[in-house]
Amino acid sequence: MVVGILGILKAGGAYVPLDPSYPQSRLAYMMDDAAFNVVLTQSKSWDVVKNFNVPTINLDDLTQFEPYSVSCVDKSELGLRSKHLAYVIYTSGSTGKPKGVMVEHQALYNRIHWMHNKYGMNCSDKVLQKTPYSFDVSVWEFVWTLAYGAQLVVARPEGHKEPEYLCQLIQEHSITKMHFVPSMLGLILEHEQFTNCRSLEQVFCSGEALQQSHVEEFRKALPYSELHNLYGPTEAAIDVSYWDCAGDISRGVPIGRAIDNIQLLILDPYLNLVPEGAVGELHIGGDGLARGYLNREELTAERFIANPFYDRSQAASSQKLYKTGDLARIRKDGEIEYQGRIDHQIKIRGLRIELGEIEHQLSGLECVDSSLVVAQEIAGSTQLVSYIKPSIEGHGLDHSVLNDKVKTGLSVELPEHMIPSLVVVVDEWPLTANGKVDRKALPTPDSSSMHVEYVAATTDVEILVVDIVANLLQLETCSVSLKASFFELGGHSLMAIRLLAELKANGYTNIELKNLYDISSIAELCLLCEQIDKEKSLVQELMDSEDTLEYEF
Repeated sequence: MVVGILGILKAGGAYVPLDPSYPQSRLAYMMDDAAFNVVLTQSKSWDVVKNFNVPTINLDDLTQFEPYSVSCVDKSELGLRSKHLAYVIYTSGSTGKPKGVMVEHQALYNRIHWMHNKYGMNCSDKVLQKTPYSFDVSVWEFVWTLAYGAQLVVARPEGHKEPEYLCQLIQEHSITKMHFVPSMLGLILEHEQFTNCRSLEQVFCSGEALQQSHVEEFRKALPYSELHNLYGPTEAAIDVSYWDCAGDISRGVPIGRAIDNIQLLILDPYLNLVPEGAVGELHIGGDGLARGYLNREELTAERFIANPFYDRSQAASSQKLYKTGDLARIRKDGEIEYQGRIDHQIKIRGLRIELGEIEHQLSGLECVDSSLVVAQEIAGSTQLVSYIKPSIEGHGLDHSVLNDKVKTGLSVELPEHMIPSLVVVVDEWPLTANGKVDRKALPTPDSSSMHVEYVAATTDVEILVVDIVANLLQLETCSVSLKASFFELGGHSLMAIRLLAELKANGYTNIELKNLYDISSIAELCLLCEQIDKEKSLVQELMDSEDTLEYEF
């Protein structure tokens, strides 16, 4: 796919990444919305795209390229200009369908050129490319690295979720530059092996708020490496602000100042500049702005507004401003501090999610009358919780059956990271005096009281596994049933990585991350562990018997 992306850009086209793990209906919508001229794929993903009515090229079949020249097309022949599209990346949409963000070459060039001038890249650098290419951080991983002669080391699929593998890869290839979503940085900092990744010169973070604890632990783990906090929405070419984490973090970790040719304005609801220290909505202007949303003229007009402070004599000023929906304030030292969201858009583990899109899909399920989705802190991390009022069809269903129907129904339309961890049933919505849902009065999710039959742990393996799960999810051990699912109890992708690490620390080194997603209950996980114990025992018996063999000549 790296070759495919470079080929599209060099030919003057715009690329649209399609994640083959997405539901077929979501991919079909994106293909129809973008009206592709051609789809590039590989043999392993051929089954995903073969039924779509779009010309498709299998990049693994090299013979089809033999008639073509290996020389680059002359840029003057292409007629490529800075206002042409470079890529379109789809993000979650509040109307129930994803929206395509159109980014032009000018915006991409401005971002890459700034990053190179600020941080530098040369032929001795090795950059770890681990971000899925459906997210915009991958764009700088590809383009900055290869535009300036450095080496790109591509992690295996899903490898970005495995701290142990990443540590090995960093050390094996002497990686010098890489990116982490803050929550993943926090996870890898828990691994001792990360302290041996001393080849790292610069680590970049973006995607969610970087915590003081992340910076403090990074400084301890890699005292001679740089950590940089970047901020920016997909609608403004990856990142628009930066801050060197070598600075003072006693007041928190700011998102910093604007990059080159970018204007950051903090405005009140009437588009007036707010005073220093006051909180307002962050607006972005300058060369990094996206063209808008593909085929969504009304939404584009709503989010990309006329700039009341436009000054053509200022390089960073543009006729349009993008309304981020992010709250921010300017500190006395001039640095910008992120203060949260205005609306119901959230980021969980760096992935942007419109809660309205999940609610829209929930409302289309036969078993659901109405719904509300919120993000809540559970077991030390932010998780999606869906509150549902069952329809006539769903009323009276056992909770586990209803839970399965909801999650299965959502998985047809939504990617995995948008499926709520917990489903809470309400008979009636609590209302405020003006008739709106009273979010504060909603029942607190209690993952330990999932409506499954309680089966206690009895064997040594079961007791060990249940104890690990309970500690990770901050539950009482006696409340965790063997019939419960780790994910329905509140587990998620990062928590699964911690579970895997705990199991390996207890000798179950053969378990892989995908095993945790394949099993449906803690009991099945225990069976897997017991099978590993039996295999170990058999191997030991064979070794012991070899030691007692007598050889005759």
